[in-house]
Amino acid sequence: MTGLASHPPQSPRFRRDLPSLERRAGAWLRDFNVATARPGFSLAGHLAALTAPERPAR
Repeated sequence: MTGLASHPPQSPRFRRDLPSLERRAGAWLRDFNVATARPGFSLAGHLAALTAPERPAR
């Protein structure tokens, strides 16, 4: 993620500005660090939670 932020692809279809990518990469790293500190963390469980469809709010 940080590599993409520092070296975005040279493609006209890729429309993210560098500061936006850097902020997103920083947020992702911060959130991932918090997740790994939780008891019972597993990478497989973390990835499954990220790919699970979101439930509508009640």
